[in-house]
Amino acid sequence: MRPFPGNRLSEAQKIFNYRLSTARRLIENTFGILVQRFRIFRTEILAQPEKVKAIIIASVCLHNFIISTRGAPTDIQELSIGSGISQLGRVGSNNSSRTNQDLRNRLMDYFLSVEGAVPWQREKALRGTL
Repeated sequence: MRPFPGNRLSEAQKIFNYRLSTARRLIENTFGILVQRFRIFRTEILAQPEKVKAIIIASVCLHNFIISTRGAPTDIQELSIGSGISQLGRVGSNNSSRTNQDLRNRLMDYFLSVEGAVPWQREKALRGTL
């Protein structure tokens, strides 16, 4: 999903972009850990989406089991982040479809709602812009 482009964004758009970038960093770091621990994530997984989902869930469960039985890794080489992510090239156009824009707007509304807002989002998203 693309963030809202440009410099003249509304407060809601800035909050959405902040929340999106936070989620993206978390996901990239998580997959970086999985890439380092499990070889299957070093290349494209040639399987049906349901199988790929099962592989990811099993890998996360196995990773958590290893952590709970052996403890967190202390060797920085074991879990260096990013080697699998950095190999990605351009995967699509820069144009987002109307469906994607609608989804982005619905997520933006959710992030501003009582159910979806977090207490610190406004302060973090608008830091330095007021």
